[in-house]
Amino acid sequence: MYKNITPELVTDFCEKTSNEIHMLRTTNESLVNRISALELKLEKFENIKFRLDDMNEKVILYEQKVSDLNKIMMKHFAYKANIQQPAAQVQQQVPKPSFQFNPPA
Repeated sequence: MYKNITPELVTDFCEKTSNEIHMLRTTNESLVNRISALELKLEKFENIKFRLDDMNEKVILYEQKVSDLNKIMMKHFAYKANIQQPAAQVQQQVPKPSFQFNPPA
């Protein structure tokens, strides 16, 4: 079942194990570097997302201000139109004099 353990088998086993450990360490370092890079990208992404959320809130605020200003202007022009319309009606109701003034020559 078991082979006879010889110095050559022990040497081969040690070399293979050493190579496998070296490969695992290299792979581990590579994975650690990738994780670090991904963490940096995630941090940048979260920073960008925060900025976008902040800008979105500002856009909503400015849209509300524009909407409020639009309502104010609409009320202003509606009020102005209501004032001008009765003034025009009053001018139409005032009778014009039927006589002519002839200045002395």
